[in-house]
Amino acid sequence: MKRVTLVSIAILLAIGLAALADCGCTSDLAEPCYTTFKSNEIIEFSLVVPVDYYWCHDTTATPLITGWWAETADGTIVKHVEFTEPRGHWESFTWGLTDDDGNYIPIGDYRIVVATTVEDAVGANIRIAPCCCCSPCFACCPPIPCSCRPLYCSPVPYGELYLSLGSAGTRSCCGCTLQLYFESP
Repeated sequence: MKRVTLVSIAILLAIGLAALADCGCTSDLAEPCYTTFKSNEIIEFSLVVPVDYYWCHDTTATPLITGWWAETADGTIVKHVEFTEPRGHWESFTWGLTDDDGNYIPIGDYRIVVATTVEDAVGANIRIAPCCCCSPCFACCPPIPCSCRPLYCSPVPYGELYLSLGSAGTRSCCGCTLQLYFESP
């Protein structure tokens, strides 16, 4: 009987601790909307030009991309890419969460901004969370049960450009990888 009680208490304690873990799953209405990525993800983004953009702006000129940058919440630019010739809005770009010097950025809030030939820059807020939240990297930190990604919660204004964000893959969050190569004789 004592074992059943102790096991029940242990299970309830584990469930309670898992419920208290914050993996970016909670929503705070005072914060701006953002999309959450793990610190080992590669972010893929593209400029979306909806059909209603042409109607609302009474134009036939298609926006082209002249460059992009990533900045911190306070506006400090950490990564800047400028194109010698404008790129089409249909192209996808990736950011491996590194700064201009190739160093990985710390976790926190950032903004990806795309400069266009037609109007002001278009941006999206992102939050970089620790990669070990849902990772089996026991050496890095203990695994925490969560599997959520808050999506960009603000509706896109009618007739406006916006960024589409997604994950283009991951890199190891443990700091080491094991790769095996086989060569046939």
